[in-house]
Amino acid sequence: MARAGLDKDKVVMKAAELASERGLNNLSLKDLADSLGIKPQSLYNHIKSLDELKHAMMLFAARQLTKDVTVAAVGKSGEAAVRSVAKAYYLFAINNSGLYEAMQWYNRLEDEEAAREFTDFMLVVEKVLEPYNLNDRDEQNVYCLLRSLIHGFASLAAFGGFGKNMPIEEHFDWAINAIVSNLNTLLENNH
Repeated sequence: MARAGLDKDKVVMKAAELASERGLNNLSLKDLADSLGIKPQSLYNHIKSLDELKHAMMLFAARQLTKDVTVAAVGKSGEAAVRSVAKAYYLFAINNSGLYEAMQWYNRLEDEEAAREFTDFMLVVEKVLEPYNLNDRDEQNVYCLLRSLIHGFASLAAFGGFGKNMPIEEHFDWAINAIVSNLNTLLENNH
């Protein structure tokens, strides 16, 4: 019997917390059960395996990231929207490292549900880039550049790769400004 008040969402959130503390690859069902105050076999009332848990974390992360970037984009367009969405994505990655790491599972466990969640995210990005009138190829290139830049900054920040006294936020803003400048150049060239 499942513990009263414990559901799959609470299990996923606790797993995300542990993964943020220890890293996704150091997450075990035994440690998760211990942190929830239940026996390991009781976890199976909510999840079937560690892979299923990671998959659920990936889906939860995609939903949360989509929500964060949507809120960031509301009421903004052009440069302001790009900056705001990039910042929201970066803050999600550094403040939810366990969930962010689980998001990287997308390409390993692609399925219809995951595709749907990530499509919702991409629709927000497409809407933000719409004023730039990019062709499909340029839009993909901009998305890959933004994602790579954000991932790189978040990964380096998580592992202390910038050193202790490096003004990471300032450098991140500079890098996003460089992308925005390039987008403005593309816009000018398309007109």
